[in-house]
Amino acid sequence: MSKFNYLKIEAAYENIKHKLIKTPLITNDYINKILDSKVYFKLENLQTTGSFKLRGATNKISKLTEEQKLAGLVAYSSGNHAQAVGFASMQENISAKIIMPNNAPKIKIENTHKYKAEVILYDPEKEIREDIGKEIARKEGRTIIKPYDDYDVIAGQGTAAYEISQQLDSLSIIPDVYLCCCGGGGLIAGTSTYLKY
Repeated sequence: MSKFNYLKIEAAYENIKHKLIKTPLITNDYINKILDSKVYFKLENLQTTGSFKLRGATNKISKLTEEQKLAGLVAYSSGNHAQAVGFASMQENISAKIIMPNNAPKIKIENTHKYKAEVILYDPEKEIREDIGKEIARKEGRTIIKPYDDYDVIAGQGTAAYEISQQLDSLSIIPDVYLCCCGGGGLIAGTSTYLKY
């Protein structure tokens, strides 16, 4: 990731800050006592779609050309990225097709529908979502919005750390350890890049 650095995250923050919730950073006395530490939590569950994924999807979609926006988007996700792409696309009035497994949580499928995206269900035991997405993109000229392995998505997800650093600075705290969930790796790649800086 030699081409990726903290400057891309700062640029992403300027690009999307007016479209997102600046989520709080909180601490909890009960957990602090158990761990004999001061622990802070970044409440990304308070984003409009319920997760940090909105940051990456919003940044990526906002950087598309007008031609790409007119052609529409396609994405694949079990839920959080699906909702994020659906919501960000709805905000920009862009057609979105989202490929979701037929065993995805019902509420996430319903929310993705609610954000005006067309949901295409597939059988994860027999089909590969990336292949379905590539075929739709090829046939319809849609842009694939990947859930994590894209610099614009990683930069958008990394904006959570931009806020964390500001929030910790306001408390005069320099953290010792950063703990982060890791699925595809977009959040940890973006946030660790910024926090290390």
